[in-house]
Amino acid sequence: MMELIELRKLRNVMFLVLLTISLSCFSQGRNSVFLLGYNAIARIDFTNNSYLISPDNRQITFNDTQANIADENGNILMSSNWVFIADATGNTMMNGGGLNPGWAVNTFPDGLPMPYANLFIPMPGDTSKYVLFHQALDIAVNSIPEIYYSIIDMSLNGGLGSVTAKNMVILNGSFGEGYAACKNANGRDWWVVALSWEADEVYVFLLSPDTLQYMGSQSLQITGFPFGFAGQPTFSQDGTKFAFSCSTPLSISYVSQAQLFNFDRCSGLFSLDTVINFTDGTISFATSFSQNSQYFYFATSENLYQYDTGAGGLISHQLVGTNDTFASPNPPFYTNFYLMYLAANGKIYISSGGSVKHFH
Repeated sequence: MMELIELRKLRNVMFLVLLTISLSCFSQGRNSVFLLGYNAIARIDFTNNSYLISPDNRQITFNDTQANIADENGNILMSSNWVFIADATGNTMMNGGGLNPGWAVNTFPDGLPMPYANLFIPMPGDTSKYVLFHQALDIAVNSIPEIYYSIIDMSLNGGLGSVTAKNMVILNGSFGEGYAACKNANGRDWWVVALSWEADEVYVFLLSPDTLQYMGSQSLQITGFPFGFAGQPTFSQDGTKFAFSCSTPLSISYVSQAQLFNFDRCSGLFSLDTVINFTDGTISFATSFSQNSQYFYFATSENLYQYDTGAGGLISHQLVGTNDTFASPNPPFYTNFYLMYLAANGKIYISSGGSVKHFH
C-alpha cells in the first residue's frame, strides 16, 4: 500500500531535484537530506529507517532545478538553484553567483523550472573539491546549447567553500534536460551523461582526478522525442542499468515510453534492453530504480508502473499505483505523480506537479 507523507505545518512547498547519481559506491550520508522550498523553506533528513521534516533557515529557494550534496555525516555542504551556488548556511557561496549567463537566468531569477539541470559530484582524488554540472534552456534556439561545469573548493573561505572556476563549457550542441552519473568500475572515477534534445543519443563524460574528458556520443538505437526530452535520466544503484521516460504530445493526449539500457561501467558503453510503451493519455516525467536495482519504476501523472529488470522480459510492466485525486490540502491541489527520488532509507518518494502538502 502506498503511503502519503505530510509536510507538517508547511504550505506551498515544491519537492525538488537533488542528486541524480548512482550511490552504490557513494557514502550513505551524501544523499541523506532533501532540501525543499519555493514559498516555504524546509528539509527532510533521512536515516536508514526514518525521516524528520523540519523548517530550514536559508536564503536559497528553489523552482524545479535543485542540487545539493552533504558530507558523509549528512551535513549539507552546498546547494544550487541554477542561479547561484549556496554554501552550508544557505547564503551565496564566495564567487557563487552568476551561473548560466543568458536568457533563462534573466527570465527565472528565483531558479529554473527544469528538473535535473544541476548535479554535484565529488572530485576524485581530492576530498576538498566538487564539480557542479549545469545547463540552461536558450529560447532563441529552442534547446540547451551548452553543457557547463563549475568547480568548488571547500578548503577556502573558512570551510564554507569558494567557486574557483565557473560556467566552463565542456561541450556545445543541442541537449535534452538533465544529467545522470554513476561510479566507474574502478571505484574512483565518475561517468556523467547527458541526452540529446530528442533523447536518441547520449553524450558521455569521464571525471577523473583533476580531469574532465568528453568521451564521445553514442546512438541509443531508439526513436527520439521530436519535441524535446524532459524527464529524469537515472542510473540504477549498482550502475549497470540506465533509464528514462518521456511523453510526446499527440493532439490533446500524450504517448509515453520508457527506455531501459544496460551500462558497462568499465567502458562507458550503453546497449538497449527494452522500450516500454505505457501510454495512458497523460504526461510522463518520473523514473527511478529500487535500492536493490532490480525494479524500475516510471509514471504518468495518473498511474505508477513497475518493471522487473531481472525477469528477462518475460514479465510485462505492472500497474502498482493510481492517482486517487487526494486533495492536499483542498481542491484544486491534488497529489498526482510528477518526479521520483530514492532516499537514503531505501524508499522512493514521489512529488506532485503543484503546491501540495504531501508526497507519495
